[in-house]
Amino acid sequence: PAGQPLVGRRMAARLDLLDLRAESLIAQGDLDRAGADAATMLDIASAAKSAALRAQAQNRQTLVQMRKGELKAAVATATAALKSARQSKKTLLVAMSLFRLAEAQNRDKPGEQVVRNATQAAELFRASGDASRQGRALWVVAMARSHQGRAAEGNQAANDALTLCRSCGDLYGAGNALNMLIFHEADFAIALKVSSLALADFEAAGYVERQGVVTANLGITYGGLGLHRRARRLYLKAS
Repeated sequence: PAGQPLVGRRMAARLDLLDLRAESLIAQGDLDRAGADAATMLDIASAAKSAALRAQAQNRQTLVQMRKGELKAAVATATAALKSARQSKKTLLVAMSLFRLAEAQNRDKPGEQVVRNATQAAELFRASGDASRQGRALWVVAMARSHQGRAAEGNQAANDALTLCRSCGDLYGAGNALNMLIFHEADFAIALKVSSLALADFEAAGYVERQGVVTANLGITYGGLGLHRRARRLYLKAS
């Protein structure tokens, strides 16, 4: 921002670059290196004494912790990120922190608070014109409703997320939305087709970690069909 000291601008630029690299490493499944970048981001934010940079770093660390399965730690970090974001008074940082917190909460202990946080994040992203992140936040709503057994509401949120992500070319978001649409699909043929579409999106986006998730879900579908050898091959490929 104009008027920001040169040192502060350099710190912010370095944090942005580390954030992008960590995202790429997560996509490749290299969580240890992504975690190292997140730790460096936290060190920079601490040195800068900036609530905004701290929130950015904590949000990145939250995602690394989630993908490692460190769910309680992820919730704690995301809660701290939301506090930092509110201190920064930056609306998009608050929205991102609500989104990260909602996903972490959903993976740790699903509940109505997940829907409230994700819905608020989606509304803030909508107001800012960010269709990609609005769609990603609605994907979390879809996950929460699926956990609650509210299939129709979950599918509606997933379809809304898919439309938004498709509108702006967000393959990662579209793949996640498509993956949600198989959870309550009774027709195995449709489930296989939708899973294949999700896998194609993740392959095009280069998200190996998400490809593993969809491949495992394909295995579950084939297992349901009684094709256990094929299911086993897919489970091994997912691993």
